[in-house]
Order: sequence, then structure tokens, then C-alpha cells
Amino acid sequence: MVITEALFSELVQFINTHPKWRNRLSKALFPDLDIAKAFQNLAESQRQMQLLLQNLDGRVAHIEKDVTFLKEDVTGLKEDVTGLKEDVTGLKEDVTGLKEDVTGLKEDVTGLKEDVTGLKEDVTGLKDRVEFGFAEAAAERTEMKQDITHLKREMADVKGFNYEIRFIQLVASILGQFIRRGHDARNDIGLLLENAEDDGLITEQEHSQVLALDLLWKGKQKDTKADIVLAIELSWRVEETDIKRAVTRANILRKMGLNVLPVVAGFVWDETIPPLIYQHKVLFVMNKKIDESSWHNAFS
Repeated sequence: MVITEALFSELVQFINTHPKWRNRLSKALFPDLDIAKAFQNLAESQRQMQLLLQNLDGRVAHIEKDVTFLKEDVTGLKEDVTGLKEDVTGLKEDVTGLKEDVTGLKEDVTGLKEDVTGLKEDVTGLKDRVEFGFAEAAAERTEMKQDITHLKREMADVKGFNYEIRFIQLVASILGQFIRRGHDARNDIGLLLENAEDDGLITEQEHSQVLALDLLWKGKQKDTKADIVLAIELSWRVEETDIKRAVTRANILRKMGLNVLPVVAGFVWDETIPPLIYQHKVLFVMNKKIDESSWHNAFS
């Protein structure tokens, strides 16, 4: 049987009007080509690509350029898919052209997989850099906290020093409410301490403890005219240790036969301090004002 051009044209027209025949003819001519699977693989690859793109952190500036390139690749892929659809339509006219288009599509998919692999490596590198950056930031925060703590301590020392100077300058007027003819007794008491140590009344360590007092003030009580020595501890922020030091050092002086009153003066007080003041019979001065109740409690 001789197939003429007219007969072949009729055959093509007949096949075009019967999709099932056309699919069977395609499978018969190209048994190794699975177009549906190729589309499915392409769609799956595109979906994976989009998921990876969504996971990228757009705030990291140094990978923005890579993301831009990836978007351009995806755009090219979409254009390839459009071209593929046109090529499939062209199957009606040129089956050979379809083979070439499908081959080109496979190459594009392979390139896309390589791009995805490179992208995964970039993301891994980004995570490492971010973790390193967090570690550095944490170290800097720790160092900053230490600097702030050190600065606070220095400021507290400065405040305490200024408070001590100001208190000593005004001590006569501050204590004048209860003490008459008051004066700085550090030199006088210093001589008594030396004699007391030589006589064995106090130890060398006790001698040093008393000399560490911020101020020794001597005078006469306004009401009884009795001699009295004030063992004064000064601190910007009064703590329990200040009270204990004042009491301990006052007791050392009492071993020498002196009438001594422990005094604690400060600008800031914890809530737990007033009960301790009354418990140990200590005179306390809030800023530059004597607490009268603590004075009367000390002699009760």
C-alpha cells in the first residue's frame, strides 16, 4: 500500500481529533519518554525551591545578592515551563522537536538541583556565621555588664567619699544638739590606744581596728555634762556591716575605760537597718540629722 501525502495528512487530522489515539501514538513512537512524570518532577522541584526560598532570612544583607540570582533562576524556570508547554503543543506538528525540548528541560532541572544544593550550603554557612555573631554579642554583653558593675562601684565609692568629707566638715553642727565642746579626738585617742596596747589592755589588731574608724569625736553630753567619745562609721549606703564595725570598735575603746557611743551615719538606708540600730544601741544619723529616738535608746 502506497501512502500519499494526502493520505498522511488525513491520518494526522484523524489522530488530532482523537486525543487517546494521539497519546497512544506518542507512547508508541517514544516509549522511553514520560511527559507526565517530567512535568511532575518539574513541579516538585519548583515546590522544593519555593520552600527553600521561604526559609531564607531576608534580613541578612550579604546573601541578598544570592537570593536575587535565585529569583532570576526561578523566573527563567517559569519561562522554560512556558516554552515547554508551547513545545508540547508543537508536538502536533513536530515530534522530533518535542524530544529536543524535553532533553533541554531535563538539563534545566539538573541545573536547578545544583542551584538548590548550593543554596543549602549557603544557608548552612549563614547559620554558622549567625551563631558566631550571637556568641560574640553575648561576650560583649557580659563584658559590658562587668564594666557597668565596676562603674557603679566606683560611683558608690565617690559618693561615699564626698559624703564623708561633707559630714566631717559639718560634724560640730550636726552633733551640737547633744554634744558640747566637741572636737576631733583622733590624735588624743591615738595616744591612748598606744598606751593601752603597751599595757596589754588591747591587742595590736584591736588598735588597728579603732584607727580604721572614719571619725572619733569627743565632747560632753549636753544633759549630764559627762565626757563621751563617739566612734563614728560613715557610709553613703549604710549596711549591717557598718553597724557591726561601729559596735565592735566602740567596745574596744570601752576596754580602755572610756564612755563610748557607736555612731553610724549615712545617706541611704536599707529597711532592715533601723531595728538593728535599736537592738545594738547605736546612734544613727540620717544624712545630716540625728535620729533623736536612737540617742535616747542608746542611754536607756
